[in-house]
Amino acid sequence: MPPDGFRLALGYHGLRPPQSVPPTQEKPMTTTAPEGHLIPGIGVIETVESDNVLRWDGTNLYVEQDVFHNGQLVHRRYRKRVTKSVAQAIAAILAQH
Repeated sequence: MPPDGFRLALGYHGLRPPQSVPPTQEKPMTTTAPEGHLIPGIGVIETVESDNVLRWDGTNLYVEQDVFHNGQLVHRRYRKRVTKSVAQAIAAILAQH
Protein backbone atom coordinates (compact mmCIF):
# COMPACT_ATOMS: atom_id res chain seq x y z
CA MET A 1 0.00 0.00 0.00
CA PRO A 2 1.42 3.44 -0.87
CA PRO A 3 2.39 5.76 1.99
CA ASP A 4 0.12 8.60 3.11
CA GLY A 5 0.43 11.56 0.79
CA PHE A 6 1.08 9.34 -2.26
CA ARG A 7 0.18 11.16 -5.45
CA LEU A 8 0.13 10.26 -9.09
CA ALA A 9 -0.06 13.08 -11.59
CA LEU A 10 -2.03 12.51 -14.78
CA GLY A 11 -1.58 14.72 -17.79
CA TYR A 12 -2.45 14.64 -21.43
CA HIS A 13 0.75 12.68 -22.10
CA GLY A 14 0.00 9.86 -19.67
CA LEU A 15 1.39 8.99 -16.26
CA ARG A 16 4.21 10.74 -14.48
CA PRO A 17 6.07 9.13 -11.57
CA PRO A 18 4.52 9.30 -8.09
CA GLN A 19 5.43 12.37 -6.10
CA SER A 20 5.12 13.47 -2.54
CA VAL A 21 4.54 17.17 -1.93
CA PRO A 22 4.13 18.56 1.58
CA PRO A 23 0.78 20.38 1.98
CA THR A 24 2.55 23.70 2.56
CA GLN A 25 4.12 23.53 -0.92
CA GLU A 26 0.94 22.72 -2.81
CA LYS A 27 -0.02 25.00 -5.66
CA PRO A 28 -3.55 26.40 -6.12
CA MET A 29 -5.91 24.65 -8.50
CA THR A 30 -4.91 25.40 -12.07
CA THR A 31 -7.24 23.75 -14.57
CA THR A 32 -10.66 25.30 -15.15
CA ALA A 33 -13.44 23.70 -17.13
CA PRO A 34 -14.09 25.97 -20.14
CA GLU A 35 -17.77 26.21 -19.32
CA GLY A 36 -19.97 25.04 -16.51
CA HIS A 37 -23.16 23.08 -16.49
CA LEU A 38 -26.56 24.22 -15.36
CA ILE A 39 -28.01 22.59 -12.24
CA PRO A 40 -31.73 23.19 -12.82
CA GLY A 41 -32.84 22.13 -9.32
CA ILE A 42 -31.02 25.04 -7.68
CA GLY A 43 -30.73 27.36 -10.69
CA VAL A 44 -26.95 27.74 -10.76
CA ILE A 45 -24.15 27.18 -13.25
CA GLU A 46 -21.50 24.95 -11.71
CA THR A 47 -17.84 25.17 -12.75
CA VAL A 48 -14.89 23.20 -11.41
CA GLU A 49 -11.15 23.91 -11.11
CA SER A 50 -8.65 21.11 -10.52
CA ASP A 51 -4.89 20.51 -10.58
CA ASN A 52 -5.59 17.01 -12.01
CA VAL A 53 -3.36 15.24 -9.48
CA LEU A 54 -4.51 11.86 -8.22
CA ARG A 55 -4.14 11.50 -4.47
CA TRP A 56 -4.23 8.48 -2.18
CA ASP A 57 -5.21 8.92 1.47
CA GLY A 58 -4.72 5.28 2.44
CA THR A 59 -8.31 4.38 1.62
CA ASN A 60 -9.48 6.36 -1.41
CA LEU A 61 -8.00 7.49 -4.71
CA TYR A 62 -9.30 10.99 -5.48
CA VAL A 63 -8.80 14.31 -7.27
CA GLU A 64 -9.18 17.61 -5.42
CA GLN A 65 -11.47 20.19 -7.01
CA ASP A 66 -12.65 23.70 -6.25
CA VAL A 67 -16.38 23.92 -7.07
CA PHE A 68 -18.06 27.21 -7.99
CA HIS A 69 -21.76 28.10 -8.31
CA ASN A 70 -22.31 31.18 -10.50
CA GLY A 71 -18.65 32.08 -9.99
CA GLN A 72 -18.77 31.89 -6.18
CA LEU A 73 -16.61 29.28 -4.43
CA VAL A 74 -18.83 26.77 -2.62
CA HIS A 75 -16.46 23.82 -2.04
CA ARG A 76 -12.71 24.23 -1.53
CA ARG A 77 -10.57 21.16 -2.23
CA TYR A 78 -13.59 18.89 -2.70
CA ARG A 79 -12.44 15.26 -2.92
CA LYS A 80 -13.93 13.61 -6.00
CA ARG A 81 -13.31 9.88 -5.82
CA VAL A 82 -11.96 8.06 -8.86
CA THR A 83 -14.28 5.38 -10.21
CA LYS A 84 -13.46 1.72 -9.60
CA SER A 85 -12.77 1.04 -13.30
CA VAL A 86 -10.30 3.97 -13.52
CA ALA A 87 -8.54 2.84 -10.35
CA GLN A 88 -8.26 -0.71 -11.73
CA ALA A 89 -6.81 0.59 -15.02
CA ILE A 90 -4.21 2.66 -13.13
CA ALA A 91 -3.31 -0.34 -10.96
CA ALA A 92 -2.81 -2.46 -14.10
CA ILE A 93 -0.53 0.18 -15.62
CA LEU A 94 1.51 0.46 -12.42
CA ALA A 95 1.81 -3.34 -12.16
CA GLN A 96 3.50 -3.40 -15.58
CA HIS A 97 6.34 -1.14 -14.39
